[in-house]
Amino acid sequence: MLDFTSRVTDNLLQVAQSFRIDANNREEAQRNDAVACEQFHHQQAERYRQQAEEKEKALRQEASEREQNLVQEATKREQRQSQEAITREEN
Repeated sequence: MLDFTSRVTDNLLQVAQSFRIDANNREEAQRNDAVACEQFHHQQAERYRQQAEEKEKALRQEASEREQNLVQEATKREQRQSQEAITREEN
């Protein structure tokens, strides 16, 4: 009878140990999932930030090019008007 009781006790201890291991494994899996989720969100935020910076840079470049074009057009217009004024004075 004592041998049977010992085996039952050992089996119950093994089952309890399995439950503890399973619980630890679940907790570790949850921590890993949380870390992976946090990393994903961090990477996504970084991508969004980089995209925003690239878009802002492109918009600034575009605005700079428009400004340069306007300056060139204004300079050409002034030169043309000056030339027209000189031509009128000569006539």
